[in-house]
Amino acid sequence: MLSETHLENYADVLWWGLTTARRKRFRKNDIVQIRFHTAAVRLAEILYRKLIERGLNPVVRLMLTADMERSFYRMSSERQIVFIPRGRRFSPGG
Repeated sequence: MLSETHLENYADVLWWGLTTARRKRFRKNDIVQIRFHTAAVRLAEILYRKLIERGLNPVVRLMLTADMERSFYRMSSERQIVFIPRGRRFSPGG
């Protein structure tokens, strides 16, 4: 398990990666999506706080667990496979 200091540093590295990979600078009120698995909740909380502090609008999406994904791909009908919830561009990842 990572310490709070490690998680803070990890979140800083994630921010660095976002800003380095993006051609334009982030501006106040830009939207940033945070997608994470349950094991990374604390890291997502820290990153969320850091984005809020920078004046950004984080959108949080919890990803499916491995069991949920197995159920989806093993048991879904064709209609369920192609279903996209309102407000989402793709599915099923959360």
